[in-house]
Amino acid sequence: MTGLRILVIDDSLTIRKLVEIALRGTEHVVDYAASGAAGIARASELAPDLVLCDFVLPDRRGDEVCRVIAADPRTAKAAIVVMTGKQDRVRVHFADLTIVDYLAKPFAPEAIVALVAKVAQRRVPTFAATRETALALATSFRASLYEVLCERLARIPAWSNELGAETPATFFARKLFTEPVLAELFEALLPIYQQTRSRVRDRNLVAEGSLGALRPARLIELATRMLGTSELTFQTDRGTTVFFITGGRLYAAAHGSVPATDPAGLAEAMRGHDGHFTWRRLELVPAEMCGAPVHVLQLQLECLRLYDDLPVVAPHQALVRCAGFSDRIRDLALSPEEQRVVTLIDGVSTVGDVVRRVTSTPAATQQAIARLVELGLVRHRALDRGSEPDGAAAQLIVVVDPDESGFRTPLARHLAVAVPHAGVVAIDGSHDVTTVLNPRPTTVVVNATAHAGLARALAQAATARTTTARVIAVLDDDGPDETALRAAGCAAVLIKPVLVHDLRVALAGVSASDQPLV
Repeated sequence: MTGLRILVIDDSLTIRKLVEIALRGTEHVVDYAASGAAGIARASELAPDLVLCDFVLPDRRGDEVCRVIAADPRTAKAAIVVMTGKQDRVRVHFADLTIVDYLAKPFAPEAIVALVAKVAQRRVPTFAATRETALALATSFRASLYEVLCERLARIPAWSNELGAETPATFFARKLFTEPVLAELFEALLPIYQQTRSRVRDRNLVAEGSLGALRPARLIELATRMLGTSELTFQTDRGTTVFFITGGRLYAAAHGSVPATDPAGLAEAMRGHDGHFTWRRLELVPAEMCGAPVHVLQLQLECLRLYDDLPVVAPHQALVRCAGFSDRIRDLALSPEEQRVVTLIDGVSTVGDVVRRVTSTPAATQQAIARLVELGLVRHRALDRGSEPDGAAAQLIVVVDPDESGFRTPLARHLAVAVPHAGVVAIDGSHDVTTVLNPRPTTVVVNATAHAGLARALAQAATARTTTARVIAVLDDDGPDETALRAAGCAAVLIKPVLVHDLRVALAGVSASDQPLV
């Protein structure tokens, strides 16, 4: 859990508002109560991780409220912080309670943020979790200890005759715990210890899974937002890359083959749809985190550049810069397309306008925009409906074609000019159906000659209504496959070279002049 459930018990609207402002935009869930009775009732419902309680409340003192909260099994684990302007005088009232801290009134928002971070850090699992798990395995421990020591325990009566004037504890310890016995104990208990550590690691697990489902750029963003210290490991066919995260900073493991100063190399090392990631909380800051931190935003950008199937922003939407844009982009190395897009963003120009004004291919420009949006540098907003072309409906067209005949680029260029409310994304035909449908396209144009299996699978998905996308199959040559593709569920089957008139009919509503498209 990265965010805390926080309960503020205070009758001062100013204090409640101050806490709200200080924690706005964080992952913490904050609730409020204006009296002691209301605070106790709300705590029972919320089961908070942290309680900020005023000492002087309208119906009772804060220590009485905290005592009830600490005694309730549902709220006993909550960290309690007392808010007061007279710490020295009120401490005596909390002598029998475990109080995390006292927050002196009046306080600044920064004090609240620091306090919450400290509590969140303390709630990260520590080695105490090992002892707790070990107790749960007490039966295994007892059995192993008895098996190793039983023969020597049976000899205690006989040894008693040898005790003499020696201290019993020292004498029997020397008899029981000889070096061979200690070695045998170690071998017997080691598997149990490893089991307890394995269980603790599972407790510390934040997430794990395939990089095809959650990409490195998104994982890095989530990890750097998390409170405390964590480890993020990427395993692909290119090897293993390990990062450590603390205080919002990202550090590459010192033993890695790519230096932290090379975000492009790190991104390449993490590339691969078939890769796997593991994200765990850490108890201690490892020694590997002694170098320079990685440029997080540059690394995310480099990761995003390795994919060409990011969700495309609808062409009729205007682009605006996000807050803090100038500071965040200052040290960022942008590609020519990204630089040109940045200069054209004025809050009025639409995505379609930007695409037409950039000299690169429409698909490359759209992906540059998508990367900037994904990074949170740029956001989009829809213009008034009246500003859209009459009858225009935003479309997203995914094209799956090896482009050996130069099909994708003319198609994208034609649609960007003739139909500005349509976006085009080109996707590698080696991907599966889920990847092709991930951007939620309205239409999929697939080369059924080069990717016959994918074309049939997409058609079946459309027939089964697991997607609303129309599937248009394109064949390199005329042949018997046309009938089979239509029967499988393709909305249309076109033969290269495709005529714009046929394409307009297949896309159902895209207006264009009747010109050949090579």
